[in-house]
Parts: sequence; structure tokens; C-alpha cells
Amino acid sequence: STHCISSAASDVYKRQAKTFTEFSTSFSAPVNVDVAFIRIKKEYGYLSEQEIRQEWGSMANTKMQTFAWAYDSEPSVYYHMRAHRQHGDALYVIDHNITKQTAEASEITITVWVNDQSPISPADVAESLAGRTKAALKI
Repeated sequence: STHCISSAASDVYKRQAKTFTEFSTSFSAPVNVDVAFIRIKKEYGYLSEQEIRQEWGSMANTKMQTFAWAYDSEPSVYYHMRAHRQHGDALYVIDHNITKQTAEASEITITVWVNDQSPISPADVAESLAGRTKAALKI
């Protein structure tokens, strides 16, 4: 089940917590903040707080307090989503912050935490995610 996979991943994360390297990249997008949220959430399969509560029930509060998951929003102002992905021994925590600049423009900040088992550098992971995010935003 999803729970087993995710709790295994979070155990891996806890054991390797000290071996993560952080990297951030930002860009402006000529996309309304709410539209940007919908497209990025869909592209990355991020869960909203409501979806986390539905999937995790009584475990939801605990889950949302772990470093590898986050969800926070004020619609039409900003959205913040985070989740982890595992590829073999490589563990990635991916974080998107979407902030309104104007009615038709948003600031997108992508932060990644990459563990030492990753064959790809944090900067390259962030650059790849920026490209994927721009494609999802159709810019």
C-alpha cells in the first residue's frame, strides 16, 4: 500500500536526514497564481491538506509535521506544496512556492533537498524541475 512505501521512504529520510543538500531556483511566470497552482499541483501529484487528511486520517497531523511533506495556501495570494520522491537509494524532497506578483504573473520558487545517494547534483535536479514546471505552466 501507499502507506508502507511512504513510511519506508520517511524512515530512509530520517536515517539520512543529515546528508541532504538544499538548492533553490526562482523565476517569474506570466500565469495567474491560481492557474499556476492547479497546473503545478497536477504535474507533480501534490496533495492538498484536505487530500492528505482523506488519505491519512488520524495520521495526517503527524505526516504534515514531517519535513518531507507540506501544504499551505491562501488562494489568489500564495501556495506552498512539498512532497518527497524516491528513486532507488536517492531521495528527493521537492518544494514549490507560488506567489502572486500581479493578476497575471506569479513568482515560482522551487527548492529541492537531495540526499548523498543521488547520482544527480542538487543544482541539476532543480534545473530539471524548473524546466518541467515551465512546461506544465505552458511558458
